[in-house]
Amino acid sequence: MKKMVIGDTFVYSGKGFSYTAIKTIRDGGIIDIGYSSWERNEQWLEVLEDNFFIGFISSQTKLIDLDNYFYVMQENLFCYEKPDPSSEIKIRLTRHDKIYLVSKLFSKGMLWLKIYDKHGFCCYIDANSYIFPRNSTPYW
Repeated sequence: MKKMVIGDTFVYSGKGFSYTAIKTIRDGGIIDIGYSSWERNEQWLEVLEDNFFIGFISSQTKLIDLDNYFYVMQENLFCYEKPDPSSEIKIRLTRHDKIYLVSKLFSKGMLWLKIYDKHGFCCYIDANSYIFPRNSTPYW
C-alpha cells in the first residue's frame, strides 16, 4: 500500500530506534508499506521497495493515504511558500491536478490549507480555492 511521508523519517534495519538508520525518506516521499508488528510496546511498519523488504519505520510517522486526494477545479491555483498571500508563489497548479490535504490553519486573517502536490511538494493554498474530493465525480 503506497503512502506519502509527512516530514523526513528514517528507515531502520530493525524494529527500534537503537538499530542502524539505513535510509532517509524525505518529506513528501512515496513509500510502500508492508505488514506491521510490535516490539517493546511500539508498533513498526515494514517498508518495501520494488516489493522487497528494506527496513522498518515507526508507526508514529505521519503518512498520507494516496487514495485520499482532491482535484483542483480552477484554471490556475497559486501555491504559496508560507500561509501568507505576500509570500513567494512556489508552484502554479492547474485544473485536474491532484493534491493531498494535510491540515488547515488560520494566518493573517485568512484560512489556509497545507497541501502536498502529486510530486510530494508542500505548500499552502487559500481555503476558498475550488477543489473537489476524488471519490465524487465533478462536472468537468
